Amino acid sequence: MTGSARFKIVHKVSGGGEEYATVHQRGCTVDSGERRWIDAHEAWVALSDGVPGCAYCRPDDVLGFDDD
Repeated sequence: MTGSARFKIVHKVSGGGEEYATVHQRGCTVDSGERRWIDAHEAWVALSDGVPGCAYCRPDDVLGFDDD
């Protein structure tokens, strides 16, 4: 993890074999799977591109995304 990495993107494979990813804050413990540390800009881009944020640590709230 680099010093600027405040977020992580976690890649998983569902029971049906489908791959998906979620964005989490650094301290979130509600993640399992292969993780890659990312900075705030990369997290913002991932969320903007439709990668869902974790419902527990809410990286979208931290980065200023609006639910409207």
